[in-house]
Amino acid sequence: MKKNLFILALLAGLATLPTAQAAITAVTPSGVQIAAPALALDGAVTNSNQQGFDEKQQVFLAAPLDTDAGVGAIPAGTYVSSHMIFFNQEVTKGNPVNSSSAVWTFDGVILGVMSDGPGALEAASTPILGSPTTTYPLGGFSERGLEAGTADAYAIPGGLGVGNSLRLNMTVTQPGDWIRVITQSTKPVPEGGQSLILLGCALTGLGMVRRVVRK
Repeated sequence: MKKNLFILALLAGLATLPTAQAAITAVTPSGVQIAAPALALDGAVTNSNQQGFDEKQQVFLAAPLDTDAGVGAIPAGTYVSSHMIFFNQEVTKGNPVNSSSAVWTFDGVILGVMSDGPGALEAASTPILGSPTTTYPLGGFSERGLEAGTADAYAIPGGLGVGNSLRLNMTVTQPGDWIRVITQSTKPVPEGGQSLILLGCALTGLGMVRRVVRK
């Protein structure tokens, strides 16, 4: 009886092993996490506060990946996950400027941000990092990213490669602001690999039980 209970407890614990990912885990106070939309086009999507979604996860970088100026490139050979945050509200009469502030938290440390004004870095990285179910602009365009000399700004408490949260302020007229956040990920477990790990651990547990019973 004790042997059966031990095996059940072992398998139950192993079944809850976390899978590797680097997703958005929380956002406060007014941002909203959404599923990857069908469109990420300036003229097609609007919102009243910042919205963010996970793009491709656990991507192996075959070449260095450029991020914002002064930060440098993320080295080739790194596994990364990608996330897009945007605020795109149409200008209304008497309210020409709209602002939104939020703190985004991820379960991987932040390695870089793509927020240049024309959105050139974002556009260049979309083929390898963009959500496969989302349609993006074919290239960057004026004021797609964060504009210098405005209230647009972000900060990473702890710094790049250490912090896993992003404090972000976006102030928009038209077009809105769109940025891409790159976080550290891990090498994905091959399909079936998790099952093999569970099986191996279970067999090890059975061996331990047998040794205990024989004693």
